[in-house]
Amino acid sequence: MPENWEIVKQRCKWGVDDRYQFTLKKNVSVDDLCIFYVTRTGIAGIYRVASSYQFDDTPIGWINKRGEPYTYPHRVHITPILLPEKPIPLDKEFRQELVFITDKGKTWQVFVFPSMVLIPEGDYRTIRKRLEQG
Repeated sequence: MPENWEIVKQRCKWGVDDRYQFTLKKNVSVDDLCIFYVTRTGIAGIYRVASSYQFDDTPIGWINKRGEPYTYPHRVHITPILLPEKPIPLDKEFRQELVFITDKGKTWQVFVFPSMVLIPEGDYRTIRKRLEQG
């Protein structure tokens, strides 16, 4: 959500809800790279994970999809690597280049909807190149 993205950028924190706690704890490590897709906006940036997992339920302004305050308490600190001036839309042409989006049709968003998706190295390079080009 665009509102939450602004807080991520300001605070250099990223958090997930309870559904992704285990994944964040066990599969995300310091120095991992994260590509951020902002709903209805596009690919908004690349960050490096700067801390190990932390539980912190301090409200910082995030909201859930219903617009209600939500803490996303399972968190890591992140450092910006590449932030384009404006997010890059995942238009049809761009989606065709990405291997991890296997359904290129109407339901492609299910591949970016979860909080965390592991993508192939080649897709990372493709996305980074697009962000660098602006």
